[in-house]
Amino acid sequence: MRAAIRSLCAGLILLFASTGSASAAIVTMTWTDVVGGVVLGSFPVSIGDPLVVTVMLDNGNATLNDQIWVPEDFVGITIDADDGSVLITGGLPAGGLSSSLNLGVFQTDATGTVIAAPEFWAVDSGDPSVTNNLGGIQGSWALDGVNNMAFEDVPNERSFGALGLSTVPTNWTAALLVPEPCLAALFLPLIGRIAFARRSRA
Repeated sequence: MRAAIRSLCAGLILLFASTGSASAAIVTMTWTDVVGGVVLGSFPVSIGDPLVVTVMLDNGNATLNDQIWVPEDFVGITIDADDGSVLITGGLPAGGLSSSLNLGVFQTDATGTVIAAPEFWAVDSGDPSVTNNLGGIQGSWALDGVNNMAFEDVPNERSFGALGLSTVPTNWTAALLVPEPCLAALFLPLIGRIAFARRSRA
């Protein structure tokens, strides 16, 4: 199993190298919280269950320090509730994340500490880029500190929120995406979209 994971990691490294310049890197913004608000529908999670939200970004740079990531730099998102009981994966919507519809940015200071978080980043309901491990094929998500943040729209209507606020910068931790021990595997459904986004910038 370990050998298979290493092979997968090696393949991902080659893919990243072939789809962008050596100076670019994928950055993750991670928020660790617990499920809160209201759980609607049949999602198998409860208030207080662990929650990890990871946003994947690419602004073309290879450092965490003194950086800004705007909506157009969004690559993908994962929302993991109760240690994988619900795993929602959101790729880049067909229309992208437009600055005219999404407010705020992720920003770091000279030490790589997050000092700004979006006021409102979201995709519309029923977006086919948002799927989950329970058979959901269309959904949505919202980072705005108010609404339930994770939604399945098709085939079921269900959602849950977080206890904390996504709009608080200190709730987020920035890191460069490290292929070993293959954190990138979590984002395999998004790799093709990363390649396309980088080729578009070239």
